[in-house]
Amino acid sequence: MNPSELIRDPVLQLNLLIWMTREQPKEYYRVRPLFHEAGFELRNIDTPFALPEPVLAVAKIKEVAIRQTPSPDLLIHNQPLGKALYIEAKKSSFGADSTNANQGRAHLLAVGPACAKSYSPITDVLLSYHLPEDECQEMQACLETLSRELLEAGLAPGPFAMAGFGVSDHSVTYAPDPTTAAFLSLSPERQQILSGLDSENDAAPLLLLFVEDDHHDPEKVGFYRQAVVSQIHAALICLLKANDALSFSVTARQLVLDTTQGTVNFLPLQKQKRMEKLVVENIFKRIREAWKDKHPDLIRLEGRAMTINFETDLRRDDFLDWLEDGDKTKFSDKAPPPDTPEFPGLFSES
Repeated sequence: MNPSELIRDPVLQLNLLIWMTREQPKEYYRVRPLFHEAGFELRNIDTPFALPEPVLAVAKIKEVAIRQTPSPDLLIHNQPLGKALYIEAKKSSFGADSTNANQGRAHLLAVGPACAKSYSPITDVLLSYHLPEDECQEMQACLETLSRELLEAGLAPGPFAMAGFGVSDHSVTYAPDPTTAAFLSLSPERQQILSGLDSENDAAPLLLLFVEDDHHDPEKVGFYRQAVVSQIHAALICLLKANDALSFSVTARQLVLDTTQGTVNFLPLQKQKRMEKLVVENIFKRIREAWKDKHPDLIRLEGRAMTINFETDLRRDDFLDWLEDGDKTKFSDKAPPPDTPEFPGLFSES
């Protein structure tokens, strides 16, 4: 894992930020939890924010191009202080005339006065773009331009700031600008958040959560999806070894919660279900297919749950031997098909 590539990878950027909100042992943290240390915790991840109709109406009349429902990568908050940091992570800056500017204008409006009630009881919201340190200056200039455009159109953008990821001595560093640092009550000095990195490091242990549309490189998406499938595979083995009953049931939800350490709960419901569907399609169905001829009654799928009826200890041992052999299981890294349920209740709200 090349540190320079890590800080420009959308999936790993998101996961760095999530780890920074999680309480971890001071001497053994995976990523230094600077946000947690500052009293901030997750409010939501990649969740659409609907701009108010009056804002959209003015934008339409003034012909200002905006995205109607921007989705910040993270929203973290400190409820006792009434603060929320609205975080948008980017691998690079963009210009005021780029297609990304529509999203940028929407983010600025989403933290503006017209949206203040949406954050209640939070009263103080700051937009902070997080990107590689060497991209911050151009990003700052872009947001200044976009903010002026909105003001000239009679719209009210909110405050914005920057924070930069950097690389130093096989480490990843975090440097908030003075505005972000003051908002979080952090030092504006560059701080190390991840160390001991080299080209031989595997990025998979950093993967706490994977949102499929975070990456536009098909090869990278396949790599991250395979990492998630491998984590779920390992979790399933652990659950089976901890339970010696001859009948065993597990839900896709349980496995996703285990492997994300509960972080999946902060995603929109549709994306939570998409992760569960990955388990059903790439793992549960593969298991059923592999055993249907040898033992037709071994695997039963119902909704998003799988039940295994071993009947004998010998059959249980046989199944575990197969499950632990990656050459035999061959779990796919392909995206699950579109959300057309094949099992009753697969995408119901229950």
